[in-house]
Amino acid sequence: MKRAVLAVSVLLTLSAAVSCGNKKATIDPIEITAEEMQTAEEYKPIPTEAASAVVTEAADEMSDAGEGTEFKSGTASGNVYTSEYAGIKVTFPEDTALSDRAANEKELGKIWSKLDENSKNEQGNHITDLVANCKETTYVFQYYNTKLLFPDKNNVTAEEFMEQHIAYEGNEGIKTTSPEKITLGGKEYTKETVVIDQIDLELVYYARKIDDDFILVINSQGESGFDQTVLEKSIEAI
Repeated sequence: MKRAVLAVSVLLTLSAAVSCGNKKATIDPIEITAEEMQTAEEYKPIPTEAASAVVTEAADEMSDAGEGTEFKSGTASGNVYTSEYAGIKVTFPEDTALSDRAANEKELGKIWSKLDENSKNEQGNHITDLVANCKETTYVFQYYNTKLLFPDKNNVTAEEFMEQHIAYEGNEGIKTTSPEKITLGGKEYTKETVVIDQIDLELVYYARKIDDDFILVINSQGESGFDQTVLEKSIEAI
């Protein structure tokens, strides 16, 4: 069974969400109560290989998925995220708290030594450039290095990436849509939606190939039925 790497990465990133100004970034839209945890456990993505139970004692350095590439981190100012690398500008609702790459990596660094090797390897394959939290929805912008993820394959497409890394088949209570094409900010993305009924969670993925090195994946998540168009209307080209 294919594993849902993106969902794992997103949830790990959100667990390290940071304060932005006087607003604290939270993961309220996907918070699970203690009573629900036992039930929700069966809906976690199933890895093809068991994660190591051994926790690394040494706080080794995080790898940089952008090293040796043309990747350039975006900027977060107020409620606006701009990425010259991806050629986009996103204006979020005014109540949104933005955490840029530096803030996210600082928080991840605090728990780095406690992660198992499988989690560390997954984090080393991508860059979380932005986590944006508003009252009902969380948005995560991540850039995945296809050369690290697909060392034996060139010119990986967004469709191939989604097929390999977004897969929940065989899980009861989880509904997925077929991938579709959507234009955001004048660029074509591959969109796929996942709904986990048991915990009333909806995950929406947008993937776009940037260059030979990276695919941008934007993830929106909130309660089932949240307004997906808020993000879609907020993205413009620069």
